[in-house]
Amino acid sequence: MLKHPTFWFVSLAICVGMVLFRIKYEVIALEQHNTRLEKEIFVNNDAIHHLKAEWTFLNGPKRLQKFSQKYLTELQPVKSGQLITFQDMAGSSTNIKPESSHKPEHKPESSQSKKRQSTLDAYVADFASETSEEGRA
Repeated sequence: MLKHPTFWFVSLAICVGMVLFRIKYEVIALEQHNTRLEKEIFVNNDAIHHLKAEWTFLNGPKRLQKFSQKYLTELQPVKSGQLITFQDMAGSSTNIKPESSHKPEHKPESSQSKKRQSTLDAYVADFASETSEEGRA
């Protein structure tokens, strides 16, 4: 049946060696890829941890109370005369004009809108200084 069994065994050994060689280097490449992914996951988890800590700091009750007292002093509770029912809204739909006939009027800025803008600018400046101080600490 087989005239040269040594030749067949050597050929089989060479084929098996080549397959094992290829599998070995595929495994090495996959291990390197896995290591890179694990490092990336660690970095992302660390970033998530830092972002959660920053979110907790920014939403701290004492800090929010300080900013609300500083910037929201002109807000007042809603009065009952400011509320309407759904039926009142549905009844007023006949008075609505189409958008094409509506021409926006240019109104000069009121002193209240200027005050709001300056308040917003002050808030942004406070926030920027607070975050820069936090970065130094």
